[in-house]
Amino acid sequence: MISRVIPIVVLLTGLAACGGSSDGSSVNPVQPPALPNAEVLNTFENGSGVIRSTLTVDGQEQIANAIVSNAKGFVDEINKNGLKIDTVSFDSVGSDGYGTFYTGTSTINGEQVTVFEVSNKRGPSWIILAGSDATRSVIAGGAKVSNIPIGSYVYQGTNVVTRSGVEPETGTFRMGVNFTTGTADIDGSTTGTTIIGDMTVNNKTGTFAGDNLLLMDGLDSTSATIQGNFHGNGATAVSGVYHDNSPEPVIAGAIAGSRSVP
Repeated sequence: MISRVIPIVVLLTGLAACGGSSDGSSVNPVQPPALPNAEVLNTFENGSGVIRSTLTVDGQEQIANAIVSNAKGFVDEINKNGLKIDTVSFDSVGSDGYGTFYTGTSTINGEQVTVFEVSNKRGPSWIILAGSDATRSVIAGGAKVSNIPIGSYVYQGTNVVTRSGVEPETGTFRMGVNFTTGTADIDGSTTGTTIIGDMTVNNKTGTFAGDNLLLMDGLDSTSATIQGNFHGNGATAVSGVYHDNSPEPVIAGAIAGSRSVP
């Protein structure tokens, strides 16, 4: 399911600028800067895995989680070969109450990939899927968090699920967070998939994670893992990526949303 690493890096760095817009109106990616501070969070049997990276786009520090191929070789690949975006084009294809959707194509180091992007309307977070018709990669991120609050809050936003050779499913999620106790829960669904369960929150770093969520795909169910970050001043936005817990995951998803107004 997981596509090559190069499309992920370009889109991670280039599209973050438009994905962070408040109204979703900008769809013109910028030339990507260098990618620092990437780390592997976990790997799968085929070498794919989940990474987290910090980068700077237009002077703003961004943090993203991504499901990529050859996770351990991610940083070496970029440092050795670099990146080049030859052409990028995008069209708006709809929206929900939380995000604006875009699709397009990008020629990256001579390889053309398709892209599906969600730009959060209400805060600095975003989702990107990239790859060919048969393979897709998943990333989600946003502006670095600052001034993490205390107390309980509710986040809502867009939920996207992808499978090999299948068009992305979109839906929504609700996430309850208690920064004081460092706990959270999520309830999200798309047209064919539901994810629910509890997570832990690091109220110092603004990260959250859970490795025993329930992922329901039609009549089938399995456990799932999620990794994510809070974003913006006051942790006003959130993003994350998740996958089923099989040795080589079949289902991958992402969330991007904002804190609800009391």
